[in-house]
Amino acid sequence: MAGKGGVRPNSGRKPKDEENRIRDLMMPYSIDAIQCLANIIINEENKTADRISASKIVIEYCYGKPKDSIDLTTQGEKLQTIIQLGSGIKPNGATN
Repeated sequence: MAGKGGVRPNSGRKPKDEENRIRDLMMPYSIDAIQCLANIIINEENKTADRISASKIVIEYCYGKPKDSIDLTTQGEKLQTIIQLGSGIKPNGATN
């Protein structure tokens, strides 16, 4: 396993100054990009999927992405019972 791990050239997050440089280069195009998205959304001749994608981008940038949620189901059992089973404790005082 020698040679694995450690620092690798050009790996990881780009330096903040590079992010700022790219942002500065792209800033003049931001109004055109927003107008392009608006045109896609407004034009009824565009595919519905394209209009939805453009709308999603605008909404996510204006309001943020929705929080991810995790659905934990216990298949009708009480969570305490499941925890007890996982810890080796028998539920409801069972001896078997």
